Amino acid sequence: MFQGMSKVTVTVLLAVCFALGLSPFWRWTWAEEVVNWKLQSVFQTPQTLGYVNAFIENVKNKSRGKLIIKAYSSDQLVKNAGLLEAVTKGAIEIGWSTAPYNMGTIPEAAVEFGLPFTWESWSEQKEVFHSYGVLEKLREAYAEKGLYFLSPHPAGPFILMTKKRLDTLDDIKGLKIRVRGMEAKIIESLGASPSAIPPAEQYMALQRGTIDGTVYVGLALDQLKFHEVIDYVYFPAFTKPTTNLFVNLKAWNGLSEDLKRVFQESIDEILDTMNEGYEREDALGLMRSLMQGGLKGAIRFSDADVARLRKASMAVWDEVAGKNARCKEMVDMVKKFMKEKGKM
Repeated sequence: MFQGMSKVTVTVLLAVCFALGLSPFWRWTWAEEVVNWKLQSVFQTPQTLGYVNAFIENVKNKSRGKLIIKAYSSDQLVKNAGLLEAVTKGAIEIGWSTAPYNMGTIPEAAVEFGLPFTWESWSEQKEVFHSYGVLEKLREAYAEKGLYFLSPHPAGPFILMTKKRLDTLDDIKGLKIRVRGMEAKIIESLGASPSAIPPAEQYMALQRGTIDGTVYVGLALDQLKFHEVIDYVYFPAFTKPTTNLFVNLKAWNGLSEDLKRVFQESIDEILDTMNEGYEREDALGLMRSLMQGGLKGAIRFSDADVARLRKASMAVWDEVAGKNARCKEMVDMVKKFMKEKGKM
């Protein structure tokens, strides 16, 4: 390319490129070989896999083919429960997962997932992560396990669904509710009995009356036909959770700064679209369940009951804070957000 050019001409050309913030094309074609990585997602719904593929295509295009990612869905390379370890060891470079799979190894993931009755929207999630310091602390925690935490992702809310109508929270007393994790302690504090049956068994358990309700993702109303066995749903959601994207730290550090930037930009560009898609599907699913299914009502808890739920949740927040010093810092960040937004 430079045949016939003087050294001075080439030097001037380079100087102009960098002065204008331009990237000389040979940075992609000469300086770096093609990087081939594997990604496994714990999810297998067409909607989420579509976002995975959009991310991968973004990376390919922005890197001009220098970073190629091959996607695998749920359990394909390793069991989902072993994905974190596989990425830590470098057997798989990228995990697209969700915090409950990671909490046993990384306690801070409990805050990552979403403390019950804290943020209620994707915009609030982003604010807590980026403006209150939660993302920085998460990256510290994942780095200690040999991982780079790239970003939190939006996800559909976990809502309470019951067969019996609850006019107030007092009506939940004595009911058996399928619920796991942090939300189980809240349900128990309200006088209901938590049940930890597997997700796949919920429909039959509701149909047979083994349980009276569940705290589960709202999309189950339509996609899993819960509207056939559930009569009422309640808002606000118990949790507006996140999913995540993390990378083997050694592999991440081996990338050039340009490819790291491409990687981050490629996911950042689709996050708002992801949220819009999930919210749209949740809204349409709720509408179809009310109009065509057996769902009888969507009820918003009174302000007094929301305050009561939030108060019950604080014991759970404090339990998470007690796991280690970093967890306490992160919970305090969330509490600061809540206070500044007038939520507590």
